[in-house]
Amino acid sequence: MLAGDLVWRVAVVTTLIVVGTFWQFEATLGAGASIAEARSAAVNLVVLFEIFYLANARSLSSPGWRFQSLSHALPMLAAITVVMILQLLLTYLPAMNLVFGTAPLSLEQWAIMLMIAASVFVLIEIERLTLKLLRRWT
Repeated sequence: MLAGDLVWRVAVVTTLIVVGTFWQFEATLGAGASIAEARSAAVNLVVLFEIFYLANARSLSSPGWRFQSLSHALPMLAAITVVMILQLLLTYLPAMNLVFGTAPLSLEQWAIMLMIAASVFVLIEIERLTLKLLRRWT
């Protein structure tokens, strides 16, 4: 059975990913992009959200930006590198564009997606700090 804090965290992160991804998809279409570009933006944003959350989810209470040692960080960094290489292939390799109905994205689109995805990291850090302060007062 999941603890209350963990259920809350899963609900918050899931909601943020779903809302952020649908917003990105609609905003990309609204800016005049093709459905393939909007699809690329949405799928890449989900992966970026997951990367930021992976960095943050190593502990329920310790800050996500702290690494105990480089040896603990290397497997995570290796996984992130592999995932990003695969995402870049999905996004920029013409054969992948044809198979998955995706399209290349601009640097501006990537910058926007990185800012949106980083919100999960920031939000969880704020939640951690808030819970820590609340526990001190009770």
